[in-house]
Amino acid sequence: RVLASRWPPPTAVVVGRDTVFEYRDPFAIETTLVTDGPRHSGPIQVVVSYGICRDVCIPGRLTLTYEVR
Repeated sequence: RVLASRWPPPTAVVVGRDTVFEYRDPFAIETTLVTDGPRHSGPIQVVVSYGICRDVCIPGRLTLTYEVR
């Protein structure tokens, strides 16, 4: 389970009369994971859901895998 995650601050951009917050460049999300037992080796998968919005929002989903050794 995820104990905590820390995202970098997004950049504020004025679009018309609105302010939107975005990430344009690569960035890192620092996350602490906790297990309820002994440490095991093997893959850890994380699913990231996001939206790309302008006039219409288009949902996206990304699965990341990290190999624990």
